[in-house]
Amino acid sequence: MNPTNCICVIVLFVSIFAISKANNSRIVDLNTKCGANAEDSQVVLQYRVPSTDTGKCLMLCFLKELDMLDSNQKYDEVKSFQAFRNFWSAFTDDVLKAVNSAAAVFAKGIDSKSGTCEYGYEIMKFINAEFIKNQLLTTTPKQ
Repeated sequence: MNPTNCICVIVLFVSIFAISKANNSRIVDLNTKCGANAEDSQVVLQYRVPSTDTGKCLMLCFLKELDMLDSNQKYDEVKSFQAFRNFWSAFTDDVLKAVNSAAAVFAKGIDSKSGTCEYGYEIMKFINAEFIKNQLLTTTPKQ
């Protein structure tokens, strides 16, 4: 490996580490604000969605803390896009818009559950799956 390639690889790993640390710090803050228990907190720090009763309520709290719900406790596409931009600022708007639009369509299908812990869980589970599908949790941000 030539020196230029080596430097690029080092910069890539440092960037991934920095993004991961920043997002983990935000997640820890959300866990604290929402009163997460140790089990659910560990699941969330692994970029997974906890399925326990307390974990489902934690996901609803995350949506509220990130200001992703409207006054009727339903997914708000405009507010959610802004939350995505703030939380995942290293990723392009196009990718974030795609995830957000898909989540908004999904949320309309479960409107009857709005404001419940189950609603928070299902929304966050869907968003997490979209982020994985779009490789946002496993790759370097696209510049």
